[in-house]
Amino acid sequence: MTALTSLRVIELGGDVASAYCAKLLAGFGAEVLRIEHPSSRRSGPLAPADGDSADWLDTGKQRIECDDDALRALCTSADLIIDGLGAGGLEALGVDTALEQQAAAGRILLRIAPFGLHGPLATAPASDITLYAASGLMQSTGRGDREPLNAGFPLVQLGAGLRACCAVLIALHRRAGDGKGDVIEVSMQETALDTYEIALIQYLRSGKVARRNGDEHDLVPWRTFRCRDGWATVVGGPMRNWQKACTLFEDAELASSRLAHMGDRIAHRDEVYTRMQPWLSRTDKRAVFHLGQQAGLAWTYLASLEEAASDPQFEARAFFAEAASDDAHDRGRMPGAPFRPARSPWRQLAAPRHSRPGAEVAGAASTRWRGNAATNEQPLAGITVLDFTHDWAGPHAARLLADYGAQVIKIEYPARLDGMRGGYKARINQYPRVHQLHRNKQSITLDLRIPEHRAACHRLVAQADILLDNSRPGVMARKGLAPETLRQLNPRLIAVSLSAFGATGPYAAYAGYGGSIESISGLQELTAYVDDDKRFRVRELDVLNGVFGTLAALLALVQRDDDGEGQWVDVAETETTAWLIGEHFLRYFRHGSQPQPQGNGDARFALQDCFACAGEDQWLALTAADEAQVRKLRALVGGHDRLHEDVARWCASRDAQQAEQQLHAVGIAAAHVRSAAALANDAHLQERTWWLDLEGERFPGLPFRLGRGGGVLHRRGPDLGADNAAVLPAVGLPPEQWPDLSPQALGTAYDNETEPS
Repeated sequence: MTALTSLRVIELGGDVASAYCAKLLAGFGAEVLRIEHPSSRRSGPLAPADGDSADWLDTGKQRIECDDDALRALCTSADLIIDGLGAGGLEALGVDTALEQQAAAGRILLRIAPFGLHGPLATAPASDITLYAASGLMQSTGRGDREPLNAGFPLVQLGAGLRACCAVLIALHRRAGDGKGDVIEVSMQETALDTYEIALIQYLRSGKVARRNGDEHDLVPWRTFRCRDGWATVVGGPMRNWQKACTLFEDAELASSRLAHMGDRIAHRDEVYTRMQPWLSRTDKRAVFHLGQQAGLAWTYLASLEEAASDPQFEARAFFAEAASDDAHDRGRMPGAPFRPARSPWRQLAAPRHSRPGAEVAGAASTRWRGNAATNEQPLAGITVLDFTHDWAGPHAARLLADYGAQVIKIEYPARLDGMRGGYKARINQYPRVHQLHRNKQSITLDLRIPEHRAACHRLVAQADILLDNSRPGVMARKGLAPETLRQLNPRLIAVSLSAFGATGPYAAYAGYGGSIESISGLQELTAYVDDDKRFRVRELDVLNGVFGTLAALLALVQRDDDGEGQWVDVAETETTAWLIGEHFLRYFRHGSQPQPQGNGDARFALQDCFACAGEDQWLALTAADEAQVRKLRALVGGHDRLHEDVARWCASRDAQQAEQQLHAVGIAAAHVRSAAALANDAHLQERTWWLDLEGERFPGLPFRLGRGGGVLHRRGPDLGADNAAVLPAVGLPPEQWPDLSPQALGTAYDNETEPS
């Protein structure tokens, strides 16, 4: 039985975010009724791109045509209503949106809007490009000497739908305890700001404003490079393996002591790249991939959609599945499960069925999750999470659980620290990214090579609810924490393993980071300027892969609420990445078409682009959807014949924020490309009290809001081992057996560099 078999979902709205959330729920067992009603007709800039996109989003659902009365009746029968109609839309249909009424009925109301339901931008028009611009993500995408670049897929909407699904599962878990429903508010902009967390915290602490720098990375090497037959992604991590791997380049100086440490390579970036390039230029991209991986480094190659669709790893894991349908037109291969729970298999989704409401969709909401426990403001209170993750994706997955009330214990190995703690031993507790990424967590230190430490860890496992790791398959087993061992220690434990390629298949032992995963999955192929063959990363895919890990943990938790059993979940980040562009894979399998990057344009609309405004690096993204909006745009900017040039001229003489407001006033989606500095002072976010304050410091806010409460900031990311005294004695490890945390005993993830003089 799948995890959500008894859940009835009503989907209202015409946007991708609502549809994506509902698709995830349908795949794991929910009955999803996609309402066909004049109010939720799919049109406009936030709608699915075409029929293939709609078919991808709607597989597993039932499309229901209904009038107002039938709609209201269906809503009373639902466990969950997904409202994507925007501010005031549901109220206009006569559907009760009061928290008290929804909670009393045990119903969950999920409300998704581009900028939330209140604040200066609550009714502002939006499109994919303007949401990307308004979130800060666009400021970091593309070349520094050109205009910011839009993502080649609806990244903000997909991220919003993904987090909305997490919010629903959190509300279901709380409902299992007390029988009450909730009203959830999701702002697409705020979910994207959650993705931008490190750029925001860096600005708040240092004043540093992140901006686009092509495909470059602070670390060296860490980007795509030209090779003999395309592009390869060559990164210098795991950094402890660089010295042996760099001999592949057949240049002795790269392996010399002069360039031994990451700091040295950063200082000599151009020289390092020049010395790497000859070998890359005469080597095929797949050879670069495999040779680098065999040497222990997370190298991949830039795959086209065609190459990704026939990738041996995807094939070995049967990642692409055929959509079942009686209509040949509706068939087509598409990504299957986004992740693989041991006890909640993904349903083989069929193309959507059409009907009018009748007996087959009547009935009452489920009562299966209703309990009698007292209400708790923090919905995940009482849940203990062991966080064995490192770097970004896994820690973010655990951070979301901590933000909504789980006790998250970060387990750290002093001899090889999390890369986010940096490369200099004197600074391991000072990095703002640690304070943000590990906020609300505890930190303990263990060395699982030591029998007493392993025994203490096993006692922690026996008491925990969730365990997260993002190591390569086999690493946890070597620590004495294989899935079968975990199940013996605690049958109720939910263990979620995030790895680059998953636990099986020919690439299972290979490593990956966000940049290398993005390129081999086919996703990076979609984002480029139309006049440039270079493909660019979007920002920040590590976070979205982490949110899939959160979703996996919450789904298993909801299933455990019902039957009391734990399970292991295999999350392959190449598969979660490919899931973000599922519509493109469906289109490729149906038509054999390889998507061409559109830059900042979109063929669906009369005009879409990003225009320079007055001032240095000030830009405005806008979408004029149709000829009616073009007429309004012409009336505003003047001119008659060359619309693009007229808009460019108008923007060039105006402040970007002022131009945004003028375009909103005539109903055109527009957003100035916000930097971290602009977001820190954004009037809309301030009115919505999105930013969080803790002891005089500001932090990025929460990705969604639960009407019944939940989601707090009570602690910044802890110092290394800050909670040893609070946790370790209780599991049988006295102070004299704790690891040595002196600088001499510590290692780092950055080649054991020392503090520079």
